[in-house]
Amino acid sequence: MFKEKVVKGVICLGVMGMLLSSGLALGKEPAKEEQGKETEKKGTQTVGIRRSKEGQTIKLAGVSASEIKVGTITQLTTDGGYGDYLVGVEWSPDGTKLLTHNKYGTLTIIYVNDSGQVDLSATGDDYSWSPDGSKIVFEDWGHNLWIMDTDGSSKIKLTTHISYPAWSFDGTKIAFSSLTGLGVINIDGSGQTELVAGEIYRPIVWLPSGKIAYRKEEDDKFNLYTINSDGTNEKKLDENVFTVIWWRSTKSKVFYNTSDDWYVMDEDGENKIIPIGNKKPNDWSPDGTKFAGTKGECDEKGAVIISGEIYLINYDGTGANQLTNTSNLIEEVPKWSPVGDKIAYIDLDNGNIYLMTLEEE
Repeated sequence: MFKEKVVKGVICLGVMGMLLSSGLALGKEPAKEEQGKETEKKGTQTVGIRRSKEGQTIKLAGVSASEIKVGTITQLTTDGGYGDYLVGVEWSPDGTKLLTHNKYGTLTIIYVNDSGQVDLSATGDDYSWSPDGSKIVFEDWGHNLWIMDTDGSSKIKLTTHISYPAWSFDGTKIAFSSLTGLGVINIDGSGQTELVAGEIYRPIVWLPSGKIAYRKEEDDKFNLYTINSDGTNEKKLDENVFTVIWWRSTKSKVFYNTSDDWYVMDEDGENKIIPIGNKKPNDWSPDGTKFAGTKGECDEKGAVIISGEIYLINYDGTGANQLTNTSNLIEEVPKWSPVGDKIAYIDLDNGNIYLMTLEEE
């Protein structure tokens, strides 16, 4: 369960002979702590939760990926060292701020409109905004679960020995992986409960339907599951699952890959399709019709990513559209803004954050 800390350097590794880059990079699964020792588990790191927020007008909704162009690109940071190839940045629900960590591991908020920054005086990873944007949950480097206000104040330590915290859709609870299974706790630290036993891995995602999605290791495979938030009706959706990216809405969808291929399906396991061949998505668009992703190249030894470009593609595999073409940047981990008219991403070479605006052709 407990994971290695990410350090500078991005490795090219293969799944089915294909390069996976950015948040889709194949790597080591976090180590599980047993009787005071850490043992390695191999699998993939996974990222990506797209929230569809009620009351927001989604821009570019239903517009094909091939009909979208870049408006402007702005460099938001200059001192480098922000984010990493797993986490990148997290948009605030109102789309005005980005949550990331700096080169010292300190959680930092960056304002999109003027690049202003707020140091939250907290160190850790696996961080995210509450659904209403008023609080932040994070796991510190000692695997403790914390919640705090968005200015870094009112820090509350909820519990210990956890990984992969995930907000409930109503913002009242946190799900997480513990030493023994999938746990849930109220945001005031009360009511800690274990829903299911086993070795639980990211991403843990709380769906609007009330189900919690997660991966569980069984027989050296990482299987994709959902379970009701009261611990009933655990359901296996697929086996040997690597990358997982959820789009959360009234009927959520999941993009994932196995050793066989890449798939999109509904949260109940229905309407499964093979969508995109060898493309590498990173984040759903807010309307659930497109992905933002990257196209990367490795060095001669196939060891290190030496270039990366941002592209869009429809979720059914059509309309592939490369948005950037820069030889001096390794552009990775694109994250779509909540209303769909911007993408934030990181140059992995220097760790600076960029903001791209999107327009219809």
